[in-house]
Amino acid sequence: MPVTHVIPASIMGSGMGSRHSFSGDFDIQIADTDVMQRYGLQSLRLGDVVAIRDADCRFGRSIREGAVSIGVIAHASCVASGHGPGVTVVMTTEKKLIVPKIEPEANIARYLGIGRFREASARQPAADRPPRAAEGGFEGPPEGRSGGRRRRRR
Repeated sequence: MPVTHVIPASIMGSGMGSRHSFSGDFDIQIADTDVMQRYGLQSLRLGDVVAIRDADCRFGRSIREGAVSIGVIAHASCVASGHGPGVTVVMTTEKKLIVPKIEPEANIARYLGIGRFREASARQPAADRPPRAAEGGFEGPPEGRSGGRRRRRR
């Protein structure tokens, strides 16, 4: 499985121990600069696909030796203790069925062809694309709707 980083479960913080892993994320603690440099975490980018070694996320998020979870970096870092870049898990195994392979370009945006990885031909020049709301392109609510706040019935 192509990943940008292999991260040990021992440095995971907020979200570890959650009762389920069907939604949300868990955070990589990066307050320790030595740990950050040891695992190359200063180069993490939004959308990077990462492996978390010894993380079993089948029935919540827990540490299990030999387990591997694959996730996507979903949000940036935080200065609060126990928090950091968030990883949303997309696959997990308790056995050594997933083998991470370091590929610096493993990023969900690249696979989906979105954001900065969009093909140049798919990008429309500003004059050729429909106007955005901030440019006066919003024409109001659909017909039959007020578009204002709804008032509570009394």
